[in-house]
Amino acid sequence: MRSFDPTPEGWRLLAAELAAQPTHAYLVEAPPATWDQVEAICRQALWGADAGPAHPDWRVVGLDKRVLRDDVQGWPEEALVPPLLAPLKVLVVRGADRMTEEAQNLLLKVVEEPPPHAATVLLAEAAVAVAVTLRSRCRQVRVQAGAPTGVSDAARALLAGRVQGDGWPGALAEAAACLRHALERGPGSVPAARLIMQWQALEAASRALDGNANRELVAWQLEQSLNGHRLGGSM
Repeated sequence: MRSFDPTPEGWRLLAAELAAQPTHAYLVEAPPATWDQVEAICRQALWGADAGPAHPDWRVVGLDKRVLRDDVQGWPEEALVPPLLAPLKVLVVRGADRMTEEAQNLLLKVVEEPPPHAATVLLAEAAVAVAVTLRSRCRQVRVQAGAPTGVSDAARALLAGRVQGDGWPGALAEAAACLRHALERGPGSVPAARLIMQWQALEAASRALDGNANRELVAWQLEQSLNGHRLGGSM
């Protein structure tokens, strides 16, 4: 899987890479903050022009939730119909690593036997979370994130005593995803041992909250761990 930096030169190289070898299915592993840019580059590569996101031949699903079968329902049939205006009809799935198994199986039918005038673009924060049967049939590229720094500031804010109601599972999942990507990318500004300790702290917090422990106490303990302090002393 080729990797590209989220810099002007990196975007130029990614655009050239996609345009040089167009195909029927792409899987782009990239931080969600870059998905707009990645989409624009894909439109340029597949259509030869960036016509903007609002286009009858460019369908986007999964903007802010898990991708269900209903979200991609009908794409196998739509893909058989020639595009109205563009060279290709395109389906973009944002958060492809959040697709249900049923949704992935439905898309697999199109990717296995692609119509000549349709393409599927999967944007994922973690490509490994996409089923291998679907992943292996896509052309895969990666947009690198910045240097690994462990848990994101957004996750810290959620976890530091400000998680309300049933929001903590999502906050824990976001933080765990940050750690997973940091570990996968290899050596960075935060030692692997620190990242592993943070991961263990997240697991402990999840178990404690599942057991109805005091939320404020758990949040404080978790914040201490994420900041690199062991309870009762420093690292």
